Amino acid sequence: MNNNEMKGETAAKTRKPVRYRYVRRGVPALSPSGELAEVHGPYAPPRRDYKKIAGVAFLVILLILIFFSKTIYRYNLPAITAVKPESGRLSKLEISTGLADWAEVENLYAAVGGRVEAVLVREGESVTKGQELYRLSFDRDEAERKLRELENSRGKLQTDIQSINLKLDNQNRYWTDLADEAYEEEFVSSYELDAVAIDIRKAREELRDVREQYDDGDAGESDVDKARYDLQALYLKREELERKLEEQKKQAKEAVEEQEKDRQSKLQDYESDIAALKLDLQAKQIELNSLGIQEEPYKKALQDFETYSVITAPTDGTVISLGAGKGEAIKDEQLIASIGAVGAFEVECAISLDNNFVIPGDIVELSNSSHVVDGTVTKITPTAQNKTVTIELTDPKVTSGETFDVTFKKESDTTYTLVPNGALNQDNDGYFLNQVKRRDGILGQEYYLARLDVYIGDSDSTNTAVVQGITFFEPIALISDKPVTAGDVVSLSNAGDFFEN
Repeated sequence: MNNNEMKGETAAKTRKPVRYRYVRRGVPALSPSGELAEVHGPYAPPRRDYKKIAGVAFLVILLILIFFSKTIYRYNLPAITAVKPESGRLSKLEISTGLADWAEVENLYAAVGGRVEAVLVREGESVTKGQELYRLSFDRDEAERKLRELENSRGKLQTDIQSINLKLDNQNRYWTDLADEAYEEEFVSSYELDAVAIDIRKAREELRDVREQYDDGDAGESDVDKARYDLQALYLKREELERKLEEQKKQAKEAVEEQEKDRQSKLQDYESDIAALKLDLQAKQIELNSLGIQEEPYKKALQDFETYSVITAPTDGTVISLGAGKGEAIKDEQLIASIGAVGAFEVECAISLDNNFVIPGDIVELSNSSHVVDGTVTKITPTAQNKTVTIELTDPKVTSGETFDVTFKKESDTTYTLVPNGALNQDNDGYFLNQVKRRDGILGQEYYLARLDVYIGDSDSTNTAVVQGITFFEPIALISDKPVTAGDVVSLSNAGDFFEN
């Protein structure tokens, strides 16, 4: 060992130990003073600070617990999706199904009885106006016989009318004569009463003369009594005559009244007879007019025999039904053919009772695999279960019996504040929305619901018009995975659509 090695060994034994930190190979270590430390051996393990390690671990655990508690808290909150009200128009839509049927059907009737000589078309065949359908033969004898019967009936009615008119003239004359009659009371003579009055005057004069003679002594008391008795007898006779005269006058008056009463009764009888005759005459006249009406078809059948021998189509269309076959006999007014007017159809379909946007005059779309046509609503008939809508359409390509999907669609004329139907709630206090709001909470900003009372108007299948209580800038809850009420704290899935981070 040389001197230098010995000096180094001695210095190593006496030198104060230096603390070493473990460093990666090739990287110099620093002493606590910042100087390069001398390293002896392959590495020197550092001394651990357990207080710092415990503090860091506590902070990490606390952050983990805060994170998981916040996550669990948010996980248990109702998750909702919010929307904002929009300004727009209501678009109402309802689709129904209906069958096409003929809108105009021409029914042909036989004018008179006859027989089918030939049938020139078949059911379902398209025909044009004036095309021959039938060739018929008619029984002229039957029509002529009917006319003779009606003519005989006319003659009888005319005779009856003449007879009634004669009776009516007689009754009118009787009534007039009786109405002009006047009755006077029978004359009652007062001759006897006048004669008694003369006798009374004479008896009074005789009584006066006898009294004067009695006073002069020329007549006795018996003469006075006799004169007085004669005068009283005349008074009694006058009273009797007066009673008799009054009775005669009364009887005469009663006779006149009885005659007048009888006259009035007869006048009423005449008036009743006249009224009955007039009614009978009116009935006969109606029967006579009816005969003229009954004669018309037979006269026309005879006059237009050649025309009626061929039945033609009254319009372009399709033969729906034929009421008689070749060789068959037909009767008066028998239905012999029905023709659907070409291109004119009706479709009936049902819509819901609460559909209030479909009205007569609306243009609707009808479609199937073969056609897309427009139709016009002509009638709406409410029933117990729904409303029946009648639609008219004109298209020569459409046929009876086709099934159509009918689309009723209408957009409102007015722009409204609209909210989705699913966002609208209702309770005993009325309609309301759950408005989404934000506030500071224990774990940071949180979202909660506030009740927003609104007044609603019309609606369609998607949206409802809010007429009061809301603006376009207020987000409202639309979808929630749990039941919610006003005041609930919620998790807002699309918060970025409404609130800044």
